[in-house]
Amino acid sequence: MPRQKRVEYEGAVYHVMARGNRSENIVEDVRDREVFVETLQEVVGQTGWEVYSFAIMSNHYHLVFRTPEPNLVKGMTWFQNTLTKRSNARHKRVGHLFAGRYKAIMVEEGEYLRTLIHYVHLNPVKAGYIQPRIEEMRGYLWTSLRDYYFKGSSRRQFIAVEVGLKLLDIPDTQLGRDKLIDWTARLAGKAEDDYTESIRNGWVLGSEKFSKEMSGKLSMNKEDVVNGYGGAQQRGHDEARAREILQQGLKHFKISEEDLKAMKKSDWRKANIAKEIKKKTIMNAEWLSANLYMGNRTGVSKAIRKFKEEANDASKTPRFSA
Repeated sequence: MPRQKRVEYEGAVYHVMARGNRSENIVEDVRDREVFVETLQEVVGQTGWEVYSFAIMSNHYHLVFRTPEPNLVKGMTWFQNTLTKRSNARHKRVGHLFAGRYKAIMVEEGEYLRTLIHYVHLNPVKAGYIQPRIEEMRGYLWTSLRDYYFKGSSRRQFIAVEVGLKLLDIPDTQLGRDKLIDWTARLAGKAEDDYTESIRNGWVLGSEKFSKEMSGKLSMNKEDVVNGYGGAQQRGHDEARAREILQQGLKHFKISEEDLKAMKKSDWRKANIAKEIKKKTIMNAEWLSANLYMGNRTGVSKAIRKFKEEANDASKTPRFSA
């Protein structure tokens, strides 16, 4: 079965992460880290990505970037394959460097993106690589925070520092850069929060409106769905789609959620909506029974089956189709 595509469009912003195969290290020493940075610089040159932040950890990495062209897959395929080949050649080994496919979270601009840049820069602090002291954070080579602190030729030119500073609302002055490092150090004590949880479990980082917009992109062609996400990410998308279908059904039948609660568990309108959700998403009978107030999962199956059997019943019109 061919791999499904990921969401790609001009101007998309991603938080990309990948872990080492079997949770092993992706870098062993300083030279491995240098190769990572060199390879990142090369892929940026090839793709035109606008990199806002990165962090190289022992067994995983974080990248935050915008794609002016829809080329996430092309760039990431080359990047991870090249890193793997270079690492294997250097350490005289064969096999995978990374565990499966990278995770790519869609990111909304504004406060969400600003918070994400800080989150990535704080990873070495949270892991205990460095202390949340200004001199250590601004001197650490393996995140992009040092590029934000220094100016001119001291910055790695493939990092979009000027754009990043504007996103963070920080002036590109010594006073502004000092403020950024101090601010980031202060944030180190807030490492575990709701945002961290959303990074672990989500496929979108943004508002409800942004999430719906991304779900819409996933739903443009259900047969060829442009996602490449699995597990929790796929369920997240499908639940958003299921709730959208539910609302469409309520509107079609001119009923409210309160009406839905008061109706019989086996009401044909509930069964009609449940059938459409089941057809268009992966949501299970437990979800349908809870959200359409249909009792247990057996009741859901029976109601849908009966609805299908009575397809020509004139009393069950107008029918709903999502």
